[in-house]
Amino acid sequence: MSQINAALVIPSLNPDKKIMQVIQQTVDQGFSTILVVDDGSDTAHKQIFQTLCQTYPQITLLTHPKNLGKGEGLKTAFRYYLEHFADKLGGVVTADGDGQHLAKDIAACAQEMLQSGEVIFGCRDFSLPEVPPKSRFGNHTTSLVFKIACGMNISDTQTGLRAIPNQYLPAILDMEGSRFEYETNMILGMKQQNIPLKEVKIETVYEDNNNGTHFHPIKDSVRIYKWILHYILKYHQGIKYVISSGVCFILDYLIHYTVLKLLSLTNPTDGVLLFLVNHHIFTAYLTGRLISSMLNFTLNRRYVFRSTEPLGKSIAKYYALCIPQAAIGMLGENLLAHLLEVSAPSLLTVLKLLVDICLFFLSYFIQRIWVFRKKETDKK
Repeated sequence: MSQINAALVIPSLNPDKKIMQVIQQTVDQGFSTILVVDDGSDTAHKQIFQTLCQTYPQITLLTHPKNLGKGEGLKTAFRYYLEHFADKLGGVVTADGDGQHLAKDIAACAQEMLQSGEVIFGCRDFSLPEVPPKSRFGNHTTSLVFKIACGMNISDTQTGLRAIPNQYLPAILDMEGSRFEYETNMILGMKQQNIPLKEVKIETVYEDNNNGTHFHPIKDSVRIYKWILHYILKYHQGIKYVISSGVCFILDYLIHYTVLKLLSLTNPTDGVLLFLVNHHIFTAYLTGRLISSMLNFTLNRRYVFRSTEPLGKSIAKYYALCIPQAAIGMLGENLLAHLLEVSAPSLLTVLKLLVDICLFFLSYFIQRIWVFRKKETDKK
């Protein structure tokens, strides 16, 4: 068997004897450099690590005095690899020590990584009947979230079998996370840094209904989805724009409805108040839009488009868009109210909603390409 020019990384917490089989089979496949991380295992399981080191000279054992999490276990191994092996080998392959990843699949992912120069994910088939329901549901849910929110098609977001070439390892090492969420952050970080990813189909193995996993469905899922949300809010401009618009939408409509309601209860005979009552749609629309636009400008400039353009210039361009948009919206609401003979505050607010939905997408497009457009130097 020819030697595989990559290091195998196995983070482990309180392993059973299956890890012995994994090591033996991967050695048989050609791995001669194996980094095993004892992530704070209890005293009863220390003997397994001692036996491994005595039996297999290929193993380097790295130890955490206490449990730090799978993410920290991987990072410890990555740091050691970069310091001691990066000049001799082409990359690392991470795998679990519980037998879920077959040695032939681990070797196949390593070889594909070495040949392609891409990060390789060994992906299971979650449609098979032997997959535990909680694993199937969790993976399908996370895959759907990645697809909708991040534009990524990942068939197995939970896979621990990943082959990473040397050139991408420093960037992946710097990604955040200390426990299972680190593997999620790895995917998000690769998306942001345009690191190429390729999937390789592997055999689906779940022994004892996956009872040996240290994954806590609620606690670890919260950590994972927290980082996905963080990524969306930081990088996904379209979703941030929807959130910003939603906040301002609520403020705008509360003001719009309140002004209409107050004016409907007023019965002036002359003066400014009479003018406002006679032009109640104009008054309500302008008041709501003026106040909400100030909040919308601040949110869009600072958090959605992250514009570095001078404040005065941004304000001028924003209101050059906002004023015609408000005029079109106000005229549209007036026209619909006249055609449909609507005067009740609640129905007028519904008409305003219909008009504003039509203007929503046009406004986003103009703000992105003109109002808050980034300079080329800001994009780099």
